[in-house]
Amino acid sequence: KPIHLKLDPGDNSVLVELSKQMFAIEADMQIQPMEENIHEAGCSNTKLLHSLSVSSLEEDEPEVNVSEKDGYEKKITELMKEDAKLIEASLCEYFKAPEGAPTEIYEAMRYSLLSGGKRIRPFLTLSFCRMHGGDDKAAIPFACAIETLHTYSLIHDDMPCLDDDDYRRGTLTNHKKFGEGMAMLCGDGMQASAYEIAASNSYVSAGAALDAVRLLASSAGPAGMVGGQVIDLIGE
Repeated sequence: KPIHLKLDPGDNSVLVELSKQMFAIEADMQIQPMEENIHEAGCSNTKLLHSLSVSSLEEDEPEVNVSEKDGYEKKITELMKEDAKLIEASLCEYFKAPEGAPTEIYEAMRYSLLSGGKRIRPFLTLSFCRMHGGDDKAAIPFACAIETLHTYSLIHDDMPCLDDDDYRRGTLTNHKKFGEGMAMLCGDGMQASAYEIAASNSYVSAGAALDAVRLLASSAGPAGMVGGQVIDLIGE
């Protein structure tokens, strides 16, 4: 189905109009979520998340009253908690020390990786997957890879050569707990593990896994996250 847009110079509504027509195409195709494959916690909220995305594009959409808004926020909060438990369990499995590997590095990685947090990035990964009828099993490795990259960046950020923080989420930072050398190696190990987790995703095609790894690497590299850290360092 062709997408028709009126492209006027300086018109900022093009992206919104494109999004509207894309949602219309999805409706015409009658795409349905794969209910039997979607994680139970996410299944009941798939329509909620999709409706929130659609309503945000409507120009004349009536304002949501306070009680409805509170209801949405409560459901999303509950879903985030369920997804956090799912990701936590998966990360525990990914970061078990294999036979022959130094247990010290795995202890340090698990210390930071399993220290809590909202797991917002994995939640968004799973939510987008569900909104498009995907399977949680295919998204979990990518969600865990993103969270692992995020956590490694926090470990390095906290070190004396960068932000020099002693505490994170009320507990000692990794370098204060295990020493600077171990913290540096811990972050390095987690970065490598993140790419391994994404590349080993057996629930998607090899091509899809390769695309995911390429995207993760470019987003986390000098033109992405690391570049942002450089800007912070220069700004200091």
